[in-house]
Amino acid sequence: MRAKQAKGRDLVIDLLYPRRCPVCREPVLRTDLGLLSLPYALFGKRERRHYGWEWKLDGYGTPKGISCDPAFRRPGDATPVFRADLRPCICPDCEWAFEPVSDPVCLRCGTPLQDPGQALCDGCRTQGHLFSRGLSVFLYRAVQGPLYQMKSGLCPEYADYFGARIAEKIMNDAMFRKADLLIPVPTSPDRVKKRGFDIAVLLAEQASRVSGIPVRTDLLVRSRNTPLLRSAPAAERAAALKNAFTVHGFDVKSKVIMLVDDIYTTGATMDACTRVLLDAGADQVLFVTLAARGTTDDSSAESPADGTDVGL
Repeated sequence: MRAKQAKGRDLVIDLLYPRRCPVCREPVLRTDLGLLSLPYALFGKRERRHYGWEWKLDGYGTPKGISCDPAFRRPGDATPVFRADLRPCICPDCEWAFEPVSDPVCLRCGTPLQDPGQALCDGCRTQGHLFSRGLSVFLYRAVQGPLYQMKSGLCPEYADYFGARIAEKIMNDAMFRKADLLIPVPTSPDRVKKRGFDIAVLLAEQASRVSGIPVRTDLLVRSRNTPLLRSAPAAERAAALKNAFTVHGFDVKSKVIMLVDDIYTTGATMDACTRVLLDAGADQVLFVTLAARGTTDDSSAESPADGTDVGL
């Protein structure tokens, strides 16, 4: 009964407040609502053309919200890839607007490299990072606008789409899909109070729903507020984050932990979290972020107008 009530509530909310595409900001058609999806047909021919059989033949699974098809193959690829069903989250015409992180990337932190002959980025060559390896889904400049809208509280529902894309990245890497737990990097308490939510938690919970890897939000906590460090060098970031995180309990012991956050910049936050997790007995610490700043990203884009923290 409760499940039916929850579904009915979700249907009413979707009809009154339709989910909007993070690219074009137009309402996204929901094919999983049955007859109740008819009003969505008024939102444009583009959605009607792309949803339905044409979409199903692309291998995106069944029309039941976020789901996945682990046997999906891209045209010309021999290797199956994990693909989330993104239909409730983004227009199909808009899905390819975001620029993904692609090779060459740093073999340690996963950030884009300009020189294909490099194995590590400058930061990983000069700093002794504690984490084992990292991945990022998109270039920061590609998702800067939607990420700002999401973090500022205007569109937190974008986390459904971005969390699903994080899950795809995880499940298509043999090392990462063996992680035992997803743990979001906790935001400063004052910022959580101001926004009303923790963006890393939203991303991690959605990534967990799609990937099936359990998420724990109670194990790693930020024990104190830290200043905004948008353009600070790595050494200053590391000093500001010293003793900023605490591990509660013993559930990380002997486990492979995967940290989840929105942006990777210098790795100071990941190292601070990794240090306390390893001290608490974790076997290995990986991380995945929604976005990474490449060497061609404009540094002036790091500071939103309202001072919203955009990652460490």
